[in-house]
Amino acid sequence: MLNKKYRLKKERNFKLVYSRGRSIFGKFVNVKYYSQTIPGKILDEGIVPKIGIVVSKKISNKASVRNKIKRQISSIVHEIIDNREANMKVVINVKKIPDIFNDLKNDISICFKKIGL
Repeated sequence: MLNKKYRLKKERNFKLVYSRGRSIFGKFVNVKYYSQTIPGKILDEGIVPKIGIVVSKKISNKASVRNKIKRQISSIVHEIIDNREANMKVVINVKKIPDIFNDLKNDISICFKKIGL
């Protein structure tokens, strides 16, 4: 589970990322991100990336399956962004369920490298 400081919670933040953000497409996930950094400005201490995870009913009608995928993704993200500082909001949309957990992990890590996390 992601720490509260890393979670993207409010609907207006999701709308901000969807309307102004840029997209990276992986095999299993789509990553939309909105970077709030200003070139040349130094980040304040303690600014962390905010992550939102979306698993739609197209993936599975069962809430238990969708929640399992969210838990898997949050554990992957926790490993990747642990103690990183970035003024960025990220939304991860799941396209399909991989057969192997490592495929999902590789896909998310590649997408995060592309956006600079």
